[in-house]
Amino acid sequence: MVNEPNPLISVCIINYNQGRFFADALNSYLSQNYNPLELIVIDDCSTDNSVEIINNLLKEKNVKANFIVNPVNCGICKNMNLAISLSKGKYFSVVASDDYFGPTRYEKLINASKQVDESYKLFYSNCNMVDVAGKLITTNFFNYCRPDLSIKEGDIFHELLKGNFIPSIALLIRKDVFNDVGLFDESLHLEDFDMWLRIANRYKIGYVEDDEVFYRQVNNSWLRILQKRGSNYYKDHFNVLYKHFSFLNHKEKKDVFLMLYNLFKAHIKRNRKIDWGLSKKIIIVFLKTIIY
Repeated sequence: MVNEPNPLISVCIINYNQGRFFADALNSYLSQNYNPLELIVIDDCSTDNSVEIINNLLKEKNVKANFIVNPVNCGICKNMNLAISLSKGKYFSVVASDDYFGPTRYEKLINASKQVDESYKLFYSNCNMVDVAGKLITTNFFNYCRPDLSIKEGDIFHELLKGNFIPSIALLIRKDVFNDVGLFDESLHLEDFDMWLRIANRYKIGYVEDDEVFYRQVNNSWLRILQKRGSNYYKDHFNVLYKHFSFLNHKEKKDVFLMLYNLFKAHIKRNRKIDWGLSKKIIIVFLKTIIY
């Protein structure tokens, strides 16, 4: 039996004002013992010297890459969609320019994909969290965002409904899934959570043990942005669940209605005023729950 060649993985590094960390992300990519890989680098109209740093590093290390510099700041969601449209691989992975990982990352993820059938479309791992200086905050991302997590792989749609626990830094996606579920929703602030729900609602998710993935918390990292949004986080979470509500069965609707109601109350309490848009949605959800 002839062994099939390894599938191409498209790796996208997205940067905004984090040029000082770019070398870590690039070196992580270059250290991989897996081939073939293609590299896409997108700078989202940085206001520091990121573009100069990236250009110099790519040239210095003789790296073949598709380097895109946005003329205006587009945000993470549009950049991920751009990267998907530019990618040529069977698999897709996105990396923030301030994150880094060990040399076996993609080998482990691909090996996991070879052990299962095509019903698995996304593979991910846990990750370490570090501060700006690289000092360890925690070795368990799950405990940070979902300490109640009970199911990590397989059919995890219902588990995901309770809250996101899949770190973008630590995943690999079969790119053909985007033909089915669509691209990232640019109208949402929690676009990654929405995407994982869309995938998990139709397909299975694979989990891989890997203790060499590092998510760095800096001022404009994903978690910091959520923290800065503060009172709007509950609304963001509400809107993602609301989007998926119509696709749930009756029992699921009852469970998710309680989640939505609690998010609605938390948003009102935090803002100390009525949000009429959310009020209308919670009434619609209530009616859809009691009318079966």
